Formats: sequence, structure tokens, C-alpha cells
Amino acid sequence: MFFVSPSHAQNPTCENKRVAGDYNCDNVINVLDFESFQQDFVAHKTTLVYFESWRRAMFGVVPTTPTQNKQALITQALQEVNKQNIITTIASIADDDDSPGVDTTQTRWSNYSGNQTERTYVAREFEKMGYTTTSQSFSVGSVNSANVIARLNGKDTTKRYLITAHLDSTAARSGTNDPAPGADDNGSGTATVLETARVLKSLGSQLKYSVEFVLFSGEEQGLYGSDYYASRIQDTTSILGVFNMDMVGWNPANRGDCVQFGYIARNGGNVLSDAASMIDRTYNIQLKADSVLTNIFASDHAPFVRKNIKAILISECALMEARVGTVQPNYHSVTDVPNTLNYNQIQKTAKTLVGTIIELAY
Repeated sequence: MFFVSPSHAQNPTCENKRVAGDYNCDNVINVLDFESFQQDFVAHKTTLVYFESWRRAMFGVVPTTPTQNKQALITQALQEVNKQNIITTIASIADDDDSPGVDTTQTRWSNYSGNQTERTYVAREFEKMGYTTTSQSFSVGSVNSANVIARLNGKDTTKRYLITAHLDSTAARSGTNDPAPGADDNGSGTATVLETARVLKSLGSQLKYSVEFVLFSGEEQGLYGSDYYASRIQDTTSILGVFNMDMVGWNPANRGDCVQFGYIARNGGNVLSDAASMIDRTYNIQLKADSVLTNIFASDHAPFVRKNIKAILISECALMEARVGTVQPNYHSVTDVPNTLNYNQIQKTAKTLVGTIIELAY
């Protein structure tokens, strides 16, 4: 409640002028307004609200608030998201890096050496951004694999959001796992994680909460990497939310740019998906980032949901609406190659994610 000084208590018109900056109610905004404010502040302990009004009226000074700081940071971050970085990442992990050109003969199936090659690649990319990476080893049957983890420390290092995607790939519908370029599934998610990490690091503004970026392996064989990661969490309250991306790079041409943020019933993940949808609308990203209820568990958000950690699945609209494998014509095939993707859509996904993380973690 605003304090009204005795000299103006009986004059509501003057009160309106005070809010506009005319503290003395004399139709002139000048130093006398500030002097009157000082007198009332000392005598009656009135709030600083009127002083800020006076400053705005006299000098056009707009006081900086945490909300304004956050909005400015989000605006800056959205401008930093670079589509060419996304294109380069997907080409690199879908390709055989030992051969010239884009030949898409690579595989990231967890049982093959290509998985190790691309784990090394993404770790190196994180490190170029200034992150320290860790490799979390686990077994997929008799084969050793690993998750790649990088962390952006916030002021509170005991609480963190997770930005995740699976790195591994398969072409099982083509009857093989080598090659398995996996451009959409899940090069698109991997590239979005990396670009989100790059932008948040480049801002140079420490968030309140930490953000951890995790690229899982073993997803295609049954969520091995995310299951292992989730099993190692000692305090589930330390994870504030999980944003898991799986296939965000394709839609039929008539759908436009459209990625949905899916939450599981009674998990609380709608807090995350609603925030993402709000960021899309507020900052006019034009992703059609709807917050939707989903019952899809066939991705790396599922182990976190089972531990009662808020977690959502972020995926292209056509897939979310029609379930896995029924829409994407290149799903789990050798034709899931980079030139089939919608890079504007992936860029908008990265923008929405970056803005959402700042909104929640700042």
C-alpha cells in the first residue's frame, strides 16, 4: 500500500499527479518535487515509489528491476542462437568424420565405434565453449558406453535444471545399424543441446540455479544411459526439471515450424512446458510450442518421471500427435539424413529452450 502524505491526502487529483512525477501538485515537475519527497520520506517514511516516478518524469530514467533484467537477457539470448551452428553439428555427427564431404555413412549405435567417435566430438565442442566435461560410463549389455555431461554452475550449485538428448542412433527399420545417420533422431536434439549450452555460456550472466547438459547413449537399446544417470541421483529434489529433446527437426510441409512440449500426467512437468509455451508467445518465436499432455514414455525423460522428477518430452508436432514411427518417413532408417530437416524449426526450438531456462533459472 502506498503511503499518502498529509499534504495530499485530501486531493485525489494531486495523488494522480504524484504518481506521474508531480509530487508538489503544482503542474510543474522540478527540484521542489524531489525536496517535498525528501521531507515526506524523512517525516513519514513514505516509499521510494514516488522518487522513482520523479526520476522518470525529470530525466526519463527507468529503474531497473529483476524482471526487466531477465527480459533483456532473454532478448539478447534469442538473438545469439545461430542456425549455422546447428547445421554444422548435425552434419558432423551424422557423417563419417574420417572421410571428406557429407557422406552420412556414420553410425552412433552404442555398440559401434562411431558412438565413441561422436562422444569425443561433442565433448570437444563443449570444451571449446569453456565447459569441463565428464564421461559417465555404463554398460549396454556387454558393451561399455557413456553419457557426456557438462555443467553451467549457478549461484546455487545444489539445484539444477537438466537439458538432455540422446546421442546414439539406429537404422533398424532399414535392417541395419551401420550406417545409421540419425539426423533427426537424434542429431536434431543433440545439436539443440549444444547450441543452448553455447548461448547460455556466452551470456556471461550467472543464473540463480545451475544447468546441466547431458547427452545420453544407449537410448535406442532401451534408455540405458538415462536410466543409469537417474539411478545415480541421490537427492531428487536437487533436480528442478528435465527438458528432454528427441526428434525436433521434421514435420510435414503443411505443419510449418511446430514442436510440442509434452508433460506426463501427475508429474508436474506442465510447469516446464507451460513456461516454454509462454516464452514462444511472449517473444514471438513462432514455433507453435504448445504445452500438451502426452503418454509417450519411449525417450529419456521417462526415468526421471519414474523418480517423481519434473520432466518433459520435446518433439516435433507430427510425432507427438501420432506416436513414434507413424509419421516421420525417415524414422530409424538410413534415409534420416541432414538434408531432410527443417533447420528453422530446430533454431526456434533452441530459442524457446534458451528463453525458458533463463525464465526459470534466473
